[in-house]
Amino acid sequence: MEYKKAILRPFQDWNKFLLGVLLSIFPILNIFVKGYGLECAKSTMNKKNKLPEWTLDNFVKGLMNMVISIIYMLPIAVVLLIFGGMTGMQAIIFQDFTDFMVGNMLVGIILGVLLALVILYILPMVMMSYVEKWKFKDAFDIKKIIRKSFNLKYLEVFLIFVGYIILISFVTLIFVMIPYVGNFISMGLVGFILTVTGNTLFGEVYKKVK
Repeated sequence: MEYKKAILRPFQDWNKFLLGVLLSIFPILNIFVKGYGLECAKSTMNKKNKLPEWTLDNFVKGLMNMVISIIYMLPIAVVLLIFGGMTGMQAIIFQDFTDFMVGNMLVGIILGVLLALVILYILPMVMMSYVEKWKFKDAFDIKKIIRKSFNLKYLEVFLIFVGYIILISFVTLIFVMIPYVGNFISMGLVGFILTVTGNTLFGEVYKKVK
């Protein structure tokens, strides 16, 4: 894995970097950045390290990113609704909260959290599966996604990237001290840097895992 190249990649072209930071600040416009990140993954899969150009197509691919993510998050909502609904109905019937109802609610929360962790773990490989041929249905090729996700090589990349998220988030806190605009600068830097580096790493490991 070429971690150094992935870390330095967002800073290759300062014009693209500044545009990415700016777009990352604003809701809706940051959809462009999500799509741009997927283009970074695609170029990495094609063994090209140069930053891609910004295009209007980035917005479309960013929307696809969001749609796929929402679909994968739906099971979490279903689990919470089922256990929440069961607890609510029992409370109405019995006019009180019993230990059984509290237990029901806790089981729902625990299952929801565990499911969320699994989905967050596999989601990068879900996106890479979509990016490989730009086919929506490939984002739901569960057999391939499981194979690409549950192995030591991907686990290593995932954990290192989580550590990098913490590091970058901590480093960019210095900008928060700038009056009025500090929070926005920090948000933009974190958004663009992590999007490019993360998608570069995930694109590389996706191609390496058979």
